[in-house]
Amino acid sequence: LGGEWPRAHARLLNHAPDALAWTAAEACTLIHGDFSPRNVAVRATAFGPKLCAFDWELARIGLPQRDVVEFLCFVLPPAAPAGEMIRCVEFARLALQRAARRDIEHAWWQAGLRTAVGEFGVTRLPVYFLAHRFRPQAFLERVARCWWRFASVLGTEP
Repeated sequence: LGGEWPRAHARLLNHAPDALAWTAAEACTLIHGDFSPRNVAVRATAFGPKLCAFDWELARIGLPQRDVVEFLCFVLPPAAPAGEMIRCVEFARLALQRAARRDIEHAWWQAGLRTAVGEFGVTRLPVYFLAHRFRPQAFLERVARCWWRFASVLGTEP
């Protein structure tokens, strides 16, 4: 990402205390914490396809949007149209709303999404960058660029 990455990371770190305070006051749930195509599979069942997530060692309590952000950064192309990104996150909100059998306000979802994009950029991407210094992570540039695109589309200043 060039020289802009360290500056973006510093800006996100400056906003981290506010993001943490907001997250602590919000409805959180069990999240996977490493939700990428490497850790999911789809299994056929008598009731239709069933998502199976494995490798739960990074699981914790957090915003449900966090897993959505990570997964989409892995599966969407970095140049995905803004409308496609928004449709994907709205699809996730509606799916969670159905599964939880409770309303998930669009405004709350968007606020949590912006927070989750920042968190992913501060906590997870740096781990991938560090690992990359010792063992090339073929996915890293594409995932980082997709994250940057997400931040831009959502108005989260990276």
